[in-house]
Amino acid sequence: MILRKATRSVSRMYSRAGLPLVGPTLWSLILLMPTLVVVDCVIATPSSADEAMIHVVQPVSSKMILPTTFPLPGEPSQTIDIVACRGEYEPASFVVRPLARDIVGLQVEGTDLVGSAGMLPKDAIDIHIVKIWYQSGGGWNHIGHSHLGVTSTLVPELLVKDDQLVKVDHVEKQNHIRLKFSSGAKHLSAHDLASSERVRLVVPAEEFPVRDSVELQPVNIPRNETRQFWITLHVPHTAKPGAYTGKVFLKMQGTIIGSFDLNVTVPPFDLAAPSVTYSLYYRGWLSDKPTISSEQKSRTQFEAELRDMLAHGVTNPTIYQRLDRTQLDDVLKIRESVGMATDKLFYLGTGTGNPTTGKELEVLSKRIKHLLSIPAVSRFREIYIYGVDEAQGDRLASQRHAWDLVHRLGVKVFTAGYKGTFDRVGPKLDLIVLAGQPDQDEIQKFHAAGNKVFSYANPQVGPENPYVFRKNYGIDLWRNGYDGAMTYAYQESMGFIWNDYDHPRWRDHVFAYPTVDGVIDTLAWEGFREGVDDVRYITTLEKSLANVKSAQLASKHGLILEVDKFLDELRGYKGDDLDGVRRRIVSYITELQKK
Repeated sequence: MILRKATRSVSRMYSRAGLPLVGPTLWSLILLMPTLVVVDCVIATPSSADEAMIHVVQPVSSKMILPTTFPLPGEPSQTIDIVACRGEYEPASFVVRPLARDIVGLQVEGTDLVGSAGMLPKDAIDIHIVKIWYQSGGGWNHIGHSHLGVTSTLVPELLVKDDQLVKVDHVEKQNHIRLKFSSGAKHLSAHDLASSERVRLVVPAEEFPVRDSVELQPVNIPRNETRQFWITLHVPHTAKPGAYTGKVFLKMQGTIIGSFDLNVTVPPFDLAAPSVTYSLYYRGWLSDKPTISSEQKSRTQFEAELRDMLAHGVTNPTIYQRLDRTQLDDVLKIRESVGMATDKLFYLGTGTGNPTTGKELEVLSKRIKHLLSIPAVSRFREIYIYGVDEAQGDRLASQRHAWDLVHRLGVKVFTAGYKGTFDRVGPKLDLIVLAGQPDQDEIQKFHAAGNKVFSYANPQVGPENPYVFRKNYGIDLWRNGYDGAMTYAYQESMGFIWNDYDHPRWRDHVFAYPTVDGVIDTLAWEGFREGVDDVRYITTLEKSLANVKSAQLASKHGLILEVDKFLDELRGYKGDDLDGVRRRIVSYITELQKK
């Protein structure tokens, strides 16, 4: 019955998206079950029907879930269905709303996932609570403050293990962050630390010792308030293809008040690396004076942030470490040790500037030669140095002499820019980080010259809405022929990074909030990762199709035509059913790779 209902629901979604279903093979039937969750939102039945409403919800959504969200949308079900490849991180989510009384000490626990192919351990299931807090009035959709000025809005953003890490004052509309000092823990209003106008505030870590719990802590939920939980499944690289089933239990004082069957399908293929390069502006640099900011990092912080970026698909963030032989060599070795790419080096520790005199150009030449002399730098196939940021007009054109020098030394140039950049500098700019929405005219000019185009500021980091990051830095990158993504920034303390209000114009740009020993991820960051994975699935499909075409298998001729048509349609796809697109891609890959 559940399978029939889910299949009918999937059929309706495909019809709305204008995408036909794949043929009725066994794998197609399995994979037509939702990759993330069943339909949009469905309800799991608690053990006591009058105790709480517990709904499964679509994790990456443009719709906010707040304490006041009611009625809860959805259809009854007791399952969460996930399709995820080996090594992939895949999200799911659910909400809880107490009906009869406050829930005190809610515990959420997952079990091992067992199937005929083996077992996925329960520690592959990572559960957080989505923390709702006050942010500037531009929250959810904009990087700046509200047009009304610095107002407050309640938004879901943080993925935390301890709900008490942030206490929200609904009267003053302020956030109080728990700090753990040697003398004990206390909560401090984020407003108590504020920057002077337009100055980035760099707070020593010992003065703001914020850290989350390692394990999910019990959660208190007042009656008639809605709270959202987030599940991230990380499929081990060693997992065997097949179906796995486990449980997620919700307990209050030892009594089960709800549960889900967690059904996981591991497809019989591995995901390819994405066809585009995923980078980010990353301002962090190693320091023996670590801070809570976007800047100075301890080795523990630095490594944790690199691993977090890698787990979200960013394999080659920029480097801001200053041009010091020992420090830069150390940073590059750390990056390599955690698994970052070593093909391209995107360096902002020094820049080209726009020197024109012989003396000025000689200074630049010495800096570049010093960079090239650093042992770890020599392991990169391509080395990029940054031009003047977002330059236009005569200032943009004035860099051409410097860029000619850089090229003679075997180094390439990248920088952020706008439409019209190519007309001023032509192919001298090896890689433009193109701001704003896709512009095919500018993209094609750079591509015709054999140069690269990355996407930037579409949007910059800041809005909490995860869907916009999934779409704009996922399928839309591929559709528009970008070579990569490099938006700004993983972290940018516009003022104090935990205070969204202390810059006159901009909100803090944060994918992951810094702590003394790691990071606290956000919904927007999870959306970005899903965008990366969308491109990985498309890349895998394209490679699978190419392999079948080269084999010239007559039995797959009809399938080849169908997949070719699908990819052509996908290049023009502007719909919102990205989960439906993902499901169809999985089904096609499975059919193409079937012996």
